[in-house]
Amino acid sequence: MRKNVYETFGYYKNDFGIATDYEFFVKTLMTRSRRTVHTSNVLVPMRDGGTSTGGFKSNLVISREILQALRENHIYSNRLLVWSKLPLEFIRRKLFALRR
Repeated sequence: MRKNVYETFGYYKNDFGIATDYEFFVKTLMTRSRRTVHTSNVLVPMRDGGTSTGGFKSNLVISREILQALRENHIYSNRLLVWSKLPLEFIRRKLFALRR
């Protein structure tokens, strides 16, 4: 990222335990003043096993933090919308475990 992005929007907020990067990208990318470009390239490969994929409890924590990040940045959401991903996440993990 360019330095002016941090100067305009601030840095990562440390009061989010897991969703710090989510909050940062919400406040930078969800504003109409930023220009974005779509790419089909993988920029950051992600793997399971970190704090955000540590189990059901971490999913609840990150869901709560996502909801807080959206509210702080004045983007409408509610618990049902945010938590609706949890059943699919559970199924995805079970299928991923079967492949091992």
